[in-house]
Amino acid sequence: MSIFSDRSGGKASAAVGSARVHLGALSAYGALLHDDTLSGPSPSKALSEAEFSNSWFLTGVEILVLIAWSIATGFAYYRLALRQTGDLTVFVATGALVALTSCAFKRLSRSEARIVARRKLDPAFQTLAFWCASFIILSFLVFSFHISLEVSRGAVLVLFFTGLPVLSLARGCATKLFATHLYENSLRSSDAVIIGCSQLALADAVSRFLARGSRAPMIVKIDASSTETAWPNELERSIKETTGFAHKAGPGAIYVCAQDFPEDRFRTLINGLQIIPRAVRIIPDAVTAHLMSFPVRNDIDCMSVEVQGSPLTNNQRSLKRAFDLLVSVPLVVLLLPLFAAIAIAIKLDSRGPVFFRQTRLGYHGRPFRIFKFRTMFVLEDGADIQAAKKNDPRITRIGKFLRKTYFDEFPQLINVIRDEMSLVGPRPHAAAHDQVYSSVIANYELRQHVKPGITGWAQVHGLHGEASASDLVSRRVEFDIWYAKNASIALDAEIILRTLAVMMGRGIVEGARSPQKTDSEVTRILGIPIDLIDMQSAVATITSWSQDNVGRYVCVRDVHGLMRAQNDPALRAIHEEAALVTPDGMPLVWISRLRLGKIVGRVCGPDLVDALCAASSKERLAHYFYGGKPGVAESMAAALRTRFPGLNVVGTLSPPFGDLSPEEDARIVKAISTAKPHIVWVGLSSPKQEYWMRDHVGHIPGATLIGVGAAFDFHAGEVTRAPIWMQKHGLEWLHRLYSEPRRLWRRYLILAPNFAVRAIGEQILPSVRAERAATRFGKIPHETSERKESSD
Repeated sequence: MSIFSDRSGGKASAAVGSARVHLGALSAYGALLHDDTLSGPSPSKALSEAEFSNSWFLTGVEILVLIAWSIATGFAYYRLALRQTGDLTVFVATGALVALTSCAFKRLSRSEARIVARRKLDPAFQTLAFWCASFIILSFLVFSFHISLEVSRGAVLVLFFTGLPVLSLARGCATKLFATHLYENSLRSSDAVIIGCSQLALADAVSRFLARGSRAPMIVKIDASSTETAWPNELERSIKETTGFAHKAGPGAIYVCAQDFPEDRFRTLINGLQIIPRAVRIIPDAVTAHLMSFPVRNDIDCMSVEVQGSPLTNNQRSLKRAFDLLVSVPLVVLLLPLFAAIAIAIKLDSRGPVFFRQTRLGYHGRPFRIFKFRTMFVLEDGADIQAAKKNDPRITRIGKFLRKTYFDEFPQLINVIRDEMSLVGPRPHAAAHDQVYSSVIANYELRQHVKPGITGWAQVHGLHGEASASDLVSRRVEFDIWYAKNASIALDAEIILRTLAVMMGRGIVEGARSPQKTDSEVTRILGIPIDLIDMQSAVATITSWSQDNVGRYVCVRDVHGLMRAQNDPALRAIHEEAALVTPDGMPLVWISRLRLGKIVGRVCGPDLVDALCAASSKERLAHYFYGGKPGVAESMAAALRTRFPGLNVVGTLSPPFGDLSPEEDARIVKAISTAKPHIVWVGLSSPKQEYWMRDHVGHIPGATLIGVGAAFDFHAGEVTRAPIWMQKHGLEWLHRLYSEPRRLWRRYLILAPNFAVRAIGEQILPSVRAERAATRFGKIPHETSERKESSD
């Protein structure tokens, strides 16, 4: 979906129209998004770090580091493996060639991105591709010029496998050095001039400048709503005042707040400011700032913002179709004996046809007739279809077996061959049910933007069962819509692997912690219960607790805390009694997905704070922040209020260092209870915060205590979080280790490998895992995940 006109009505049209106005101004007067002429959403440190990461200086640093590392690895390989010295010239030439080609690829890709709007590639994937391409070129040149005898393949392989991590580390160190020393020093010595017509935007910009430690900026207020006759004088006065400030001030830039500016007057102001020999940067309004995070396209001779891309390109659709045929045709041939045996069993069991055929709606709502083995005495296909239920008397004896083993779905391979379905996609519902669901479930038709499938994203998350259950159908459709928006070949492969795991019995839920806790299913990792939950489910569950007056606490569990609990029986008991234990670390998420294929996503402290604060305005939740160093809780609350206007913060408190006396503890509990919060965010070190929540959960009426630890420092701006791509790929630990090596080296270099060894052993030896868990915690309830009867 691209935004280039305001076709819709109401508030959405106004917002999009405002975004189009300012994006038009940005495209007309901003040469490039990262140029000195144009800046991002705010004059932030992150933007300047991005400018530094694109600089030639950093490219030079990368080249020197690679050459030095090539020399080091070359000498080390020759010395340790060959007992020789090696040729310094060869090592320098190898490192220089790899460095120059990989850096050239990066520079060329950035230059192309400036000219042609393209779909953004994952940075990690792009870096890896450039790295591999550099070594392919190196190999081609070595063999083309017959110099393979001078270049050691072993030394080249060592450089290939170790060079990229070293290069990434050097790049991060250089960027951090720039951010902490060079850039911050330049900020303190620079003078900025801010011009705008919105008092709110000006105040926000000034607070951002002061928060980063720079000098107080000079402000020029312009009346953009003046009459046509008064506007020329107002414009001239503003430019003259800005020019005067610029002449008196030291080096710095001019920032223009675009909020509430009419388009024509905004363009005129930008033109007028170009006579001043300073960088002019635009601070967009909130809508435009949000849109700037999306790709910009120029495929229709005008700029458009792609807020939603097509999930599959034409090439990907062709590849998906080829994969469907390559899998389904051989499967049908191989399964013909099984099909024949099932057909005979159906005929002997009850009267009626072998196949059940029913009208379903497929791609773009086109009707088709689905193939299934008949499992019922009835053959309903009309306006009134009664969905199957558990212990439904209409199900035949052989039908019960077919439904339990999923064999009744196999004939849908015929629909796949006929291009009516795909192996992976949303499960098609009966046409009569589609009419009902589309009238009560918002955006229901979006699931028909892709072909229906035999298995899907909802099914591998355990969302199958009675189609008459409205809550289950809504949740299933929610997952179907997510798949329709994010469909890819890689996602299809993941769904197929999960489906196979479920069919082979790996998708069994390992038990629930306690019936009086949450309704979510759990798995046990090293004996500790972890809820099978994602961020959306966690937010829905916690917000629903605000309706009662029951005190609860939530443990946000990472690998470090889980390992601490191995040798701490009291901490294990705290997790057993917690209302919710969310998977914080990506290893816990991966293990849960591998075992169960259930609804599970990373629910870490900083992201949970964001999600619940975003939902607070609708749910009217009151928040209390308890923890952190002196002033951190207040800074965190202030930052969240800025990001989430209307957030109800009823109090903040940073406790004194060390153990509290009974009197101090009583005063703190009384202060928190008096504020009547729905959620108390606890930011103490682990396991101190878990013990605090256990001891105080019953003393703060109706409050949910959530231990989020380092989230206080992240949201207060005390500590910088890892980039998004590192968080998604489970590499946030590496960023934290680099940021705080003295404090965290033991956690990540000793505890984490210990966890990996234990987790692998637990996965390989499930019987040992079950026996050990039963010994520690008593018998674990084990629920067999049996398929519920369903019309699909």
